[in-house]
Amino acid sequence: MINKIRNWLVDVLDVDSDRKNRAIKLIYDFLPDEMADEILNGQRPKAKHYSSISVVFTDIKNFTQISETYRPQELVEILNKYYSKFDEISSRYNVERVKTIGDSYMGVAGCPTRRKDHPVRAILAALEIQNWILELEERFKSNNEDYIELKIGVNTGEAVAGIIGKFRHAFDVWGDTVNVAFRMQETCEAGKINITEHTYKHIAPFFEVEERGLIETKRKGPVNMYYVKAIKKELRYKSGKPNPRFWEHVKMKFYGRFRFFEMERDVMKFLEKNLPENLYYHGIHHTKYVANAAEKIAIKEGVRGEEVFLIKTAAIFHDAGFIWKYKDNEELGAKLASEMLPKYGYTEEQIAVIKKLILATRVPQTPKNKLEQIICDADLFYLGNPKFHNISDTLYRELNERGDIADHQQWDKIQVWFFNEHYYHTPYAKKKALPGKERHLREIRDRLQNNNYPAKTPL
Repeated sequence: MINKIRNWLVDVLDVDSDRKNRAIKLIYDFLPDEMADEILNGQRPKAKHYSSISVVFTDIKNFTQISETYRPQELVEILNKYYSKFDEISSRYNVERVKTIGDSYMGVAGCPTRRKDHPVRAILAALEIQNWILELEERFKSNNEDYIELKIGVNTGEAVAGIIGKFRHAFDVWGDTVNVAFRMQETCEAGKINITEHTYKHIAPFFEVEERGLIETKRKGPVNMYYVKAIKKELRYKSGKPNPRFWEHVKMKFYGRFRFFEMERDVMKFLEKNLPENLYYHGIHHTKYVANAAEKIAIKEGVRGEEVFLIKTAAIFHDAGFIWKYKDNEELGAKLASEMLPKYGYTEEQIAVIKKLILATRVPQTPKNKLEQIICDADLFYLGNPKFHNISDTLYRELNERGDIADHQQWDKIQVWFFNEHYYHTPYAKKKALPGKERHLREIRDRLQNNNYPAKTPL
């Protein structure tokens, strides 16, 4: 059959180019590009094993009852409208439509064209499809019209894919990964996206999820499930679509030279376990704040790719030295980084950059390049934070317990001095943090001038 198709195209090549082009388009419409290429070259595509793909199933809730209220032709028109939109969204994220069976739509990412970021692309397609359906639902409800509700299931794992059939070729995917994806859809609530732990492990850094619990599956036993709610706030536009920061994260996780997200998880756990409990300011929360601020400033300042994550890595280690020593501990943080980072694929050159970034946070700050300016601004970005006074109180408490500060009045005098000595380096920090910093400085000065402090209790 394949040779017949190819020979027919050759026969019409010089006779009717329009017919040939229409026939070629038809083949590409029905089959994935990679397999269509093989057919048009006279080859029969063989089924291939894929070590990792992501399978998406959608299903219309109560479709049987809904179908009873429409004539067959009307039902086909409705399904065609929905599936055409699903195709449009899926193709945008490189998700291949496998087939439709009644009200069920099946797509696959990472197959037949292999790509490492397929779990993320499958979830992006699922989210956009579900959000489109929910928007339609609201519109139809407001007009008292009938609407549909959708359930979506996603699973990630190995599978076999290829073309079956002798006379009517069809692309299909087989394996337990497909069966479990279908099971995720079956056990999903309407309006939601249900995924397995296999998928969750790949997409967790990028999406807000809600753990559901275990469900039994054939041959696989209990499978942990999660609902995907949205792209993480810092990684999305207000519209809900992925922003440039999102794609930087995806690129690093799936195509980066070092394993940043694995490192981040392990080092954060290490710090949480080993940092002293009485670090009210310099605790794990401060590390997370600075890491997030460093990434945001870096992207706003035009830093891209690997360098964003070198800065963020340095931010994660910049106060690690507090585990062993309260003051002058930047060298200890840099030393810990040099010991831990090689096992995550960081090169000597990358570690050297990270160590310099950590040391640049030493007060007084004297950054020597753009990356050092970014991490310095991130470390003291809180000076312009709307919650500055609350944050400042935690640092006062930390210093007071160690005998470095006697009272709030002394602390405010030190803060005025520090504010006057400090300045932001990056345009973004000057725009976003400097106005708040200046306001807070005025408030501290007013407090000092008015002697607005609680009376000291006599000994």
